[in-house]
Amino acid sequence: MLKAISWETILTILGGALLLYYLWWFWNYGRKNRHSQGKPPANIPKRRWRVEEPQEQPDRHATAAANESGLDEVGDGEGRESPDTEQEYERLQGLAADVTIVLQQSGQGSTRKQLLNGLRQEIRRYPTLQHKPAFRRAINRVMAEGAKTWCSMELTDEELNGLWDDAPTS
Repeated sequence: MLKAISWETILTILGGALLLYYLWWFWNYGRKNRHSQGKPPANIPKRRWRVEEPQEQPDRHATAAANESGLDEVGDGEGRESPDTEQEYERLQGLAADVTIVLQQSGQGSTRKQLLNGLRQEIRRYPTLQHKPAFRRAINRVMAEGAKTWCSMELTDEELNGLWDDAPTS
């Protein structure tokens, strides 16, 4: 006569069937996300290491005063940027690139003091950008995010501002 099947045996069989189902699903569907040539498919967005921040709203009173005086906020008054402003933007891009290189080269193997000294040396190469608050904020964001990404360090605002304060004045 047949022996009664215990609940333990039934649960073991159901668990095995569930495991086989998961293996079958992965074999048929999970492997399709693999890349054949080492690059992701076009439908997967590229990751960015930088977090997008909301843009600041312009001051309405300052904008109204500038419009009444007939001057643009930046530039030569005709809607174009002056050559000096374009050169400053180029310097800003150069500093951002140099800071990024320092952060990548520092990587995991450097101490906080070594990292800050390397960043300070790069900032000293661009003394004309020291007195531009918007440029300082932009470079501080680059340094903070880069230190988090490549060096696994959190740089405080005091440390970042101290880098600029130690730089020589122009």
